[in-house]
Amino acid sequence: MRTIAVMLLVLASTAHAGTIQQDFDAAQALLDAGKAAEARDAFTALLKRFRDASRSRSANVVRLRLGTALAALGETEAAEPQLAAAAAALTQPADREEQAYARYRLAAIAESYGKIDSAARGYREVLDSGAMAADTPQGISLRAALARTLIWSAPDEARQLADALLALPPEKLAKGDTRALVESLRARIDLNNGRPYLARRRLLAAAGIAGGATTLRINAADMRVRGDLLIASHLTDNREEIAKFVAFSGAGYLLKAGLATPTDRNLPACAPLTTVATDAVAVIEFSIAETGKVYGVTPVYAAAGAGGRAAGDDTGPESVFVQAVRSWSWRADEAAKVEPFWRQVIRMEIRCQTGRGGFDPVDAAFYRAETEWYDRVGLVPAAAAGSSDAASLPVHLAELQAREKAHGTAAAELIPVLRVIGWNQAAAPDVQDQARRRRLALLKAAAAPAAAIGIVEIGLAIDPFYRSRNPADANMAELRRLVAHYDAAGETRLAMLARLRLAEVHLWERQRDTAAAVLADIVAAPETQLSAADPIRTAALLRRADVAAQQKDLATATAALAATGLTAAQCALVDVRPSPLNNSVTAKSFPQLALRYATSGAVGVGYDITADGRTTGVRTVWAMPPFLFDADTEAAIAKFRFTPMFRPGSSTGCTGSVQAVRFLTSK
Repeated sequence: MRTIAVMLLVLASTAHAGTIQQDFDAAQALLDAGKAAEARDAFTALLKRFRDASRSRSANVVRLRLGTALAALGETEAAEPQLAAAAAALTQPADREEQAYARYRLAAIAESYGKIDSAARGYREVLDSGAMAADTPQGISLRAALARTLIWSAPDEARQLADALLALPPEKLAKGDTRALVESLRARIDLNNGRPYLARRRLLAAAGIAGGATTLRINAADMRVRGDLLIASHLTDNREEIAKFVAFSGAGYLLKAGLATPTDRNLPACAPLTTVATDAVAVIEFSIAETGKVYGVTPVYAAAGAGGRAAGDDTGPESVFVQAVRSWSWRADEAAKVEPFWRQVIRMEIRCQTGRGGFDPVDAAFYRAETEWYDRVGLVPAAAAGSSDAASLPVHLAELQAREKAHGTAAAELIPVLRVIGWNQAAAPDVQDQARRRRLALLKAAAAPAAAIGIVEIGLAIDPFYRSRNPADANMAELRRLVAHYDAAGETRLAMLARLRLAEVHLWERQRDTAAAVLADIVAAPETQLSAADPIRTAALLRRADVAAQQKDLATATAALAATGLTAAQCALVDVRPSPLNNSVTAKSFPQLALRYATSGAVGVGYDITADGRTTGVRTVWAMPPFLFDADTEAAIAKFRFTPMFRPGSSTGCTGSVQAVRFLTSK
């Protein structure tokens, strides 16, 4: 992208022409130096110097530079409208390069959103415009990007593009690690299309260009090439090399450096809810900002599995898994502890998840009551913000401050924002807790519906159980107090919800007789107070059936299960999980190869639970680093046992459980 030195003087305000030009040059220098945050602020200030919605060429050039800086910072939602405006306005022949660069950046944003096929079309349009010559840095980046996005849909064309880049004169690829990365891209095309041995040879050559595959020297290019070698080793079933390249890529250091697992690991559902087959797998690369926000998400390897690659744009596993990872967040206080170098190239192995998704139907009606109350009294919902909790947290914290300034710190107008902050999993626990308690106090002061108040009260009482599975006696006492309070107030559904949560804690503590008595109170409620189809009643009946069966009371168990009207797939409708009898992973499960290389890792293993309490369908659904800890962790979780569930005539108990396991070395 060429730098403009004169045109701004012609089209900007004459009163400040020199200052605008100087500011532009200074901002451009910051962008060229890789100081994206400073460049963003400088171009933002410069754009304000133009008239609102200015259509001048100069204003749109500034928009293009501002969008470029925002995209470099991972602020793609803010970058996209700036780049789109510039692309639409810069239509004169003299602006061909500027428009091409704007369209290139828009295609890159589409790629970061997981719209891989859409991005490929965007890159091809720029290529067809002829605005970026093949032997220029911009042209090389464009062709590499198009090849990268065609890996799965048009691998032959991707190979041709990569081969053409490698055929350029050596000096054209001499900058930094450009040749090594292009060699790695060419290998990645083979890696994803059934040629892992050929890919491995190319990757070793790329590593040699970058400085070696197993040296202690490491930069971002080394991390990527060695990470690709790790995948090649997996595909050629060489576990020794998997461990070696995990170690030499630095991937095994991340957890020791303090990187936790994400707060909200939302995985795509398996088919038929999506186009992703159960055996589809991907390795996704991304970066984590100091705020905990994920950016720079891209697929490295993706295999469609038995389901094949579904027809349609942006629906392949290479797209679906990227779209899932974009919504992940890390807690800002934990992400900030890790050096930026180690947060810039992170890779995870990912699969789809079976089982129920969406909001818990037991809680849904209570939260809906609060939203409906907002409409009645005119409270403005919190602003829609970002694609993840980490992206939205600073927006909502700023919105809270703005509402406090406008309405005061005790105003009902704060409630909708406090609600989303209290739910935000990227917020530190004390921030969440404070937001919930403030929201509860304001709901009471505003005489909100009992359902809106009660769901927060019950949530605060049960929260220690959900967070640590170790409730204090005080929390148990608070749940019992809430039961009595709601009964006295005639709030039957709230009383029953508090009873249900109390019974869950008793069951986790294996206090079956006490839990059974609490559940019996829920089931005994007349249908005029708690309908037969109420999710609270259904959840209580399912739990009661399980407890009665464990107590050898098959008559009660049979009647309770029949009363639900549900099939054996009940966990897809109501989240009923059995209590564990044995669900521990010991140090004996630490993979020996990982220990040999002093490698730490984290794994999420999905499984279903049979009616007799055994695990089945055990499969890794996410792992960091990829492919090293899977087999040993799966073997350990296959031995988990749970309290039996009463499901006569069916072996199915519950589906879609995920157990996270962390392995940390002391070295």
